[in-house]
Amino acid sequence: MKTIKFILFIALLAFSQMLNSNALNAQTTNRELGLRLTASRGSDFVFKKEKQEGKFKRLRVGLTDLGYSEDFRFGLVFGIGIEKRKEIKDQLHFIHGFEPSLSISSRNDNSAARVGLGYILGFQYDVTPNFSANVEAIPFVGANVNRDDGSFIADLGINSSAAIGLIYRFQKSK
Repeated sequence: MKTIKFILFIALLAFSQMLNSNALNAQTTNRELGLRLTASRGSDFVFKKEKQEGKFKRLRVGLTDLGYSEDFRFGLVFGIGIEKRKEIKDQLHFIHGFEPSLSISSRNDNSAARVGLGYILGFQYDVTPNFSANVEAIPFVGANVNRDDGSFIADLGINSSAAIGLIYRFQKSK
């Protein structure tokens, strides 16, 4: 439980840093807030802040595998990275970029933590000036540590999560 509190504290600290960085500049920047629905029974909130034309700092926080049948289970994922955009057509963009991530999960007596390095690949379509829809996948390589009955097991794996998203865009003074 101490590990979960520490990870949540670090996530909150990183999120507040993203919101408050560059506060002395009087220009406006594009920011985006979105909801991603993943193929792995989870959802993520995504916050993006434009750092320069076509380049966004990105923060992703989400719940995965939340449920209760015979046992209680949950997962929390946190990712922070850089998203680059290349315009394909007027309202269609190719998005890509690196995203390191950390996830924790728990199921009764078993808990696990995974550290991964992913690469965002997808497309974003601007429906209106303020709303976008996207489809993306984040293939990643990660190391997983499981704690099951007092023993620790580490492994290395490759995984991918596909998602669709709805995004609200707004501007804010730096």
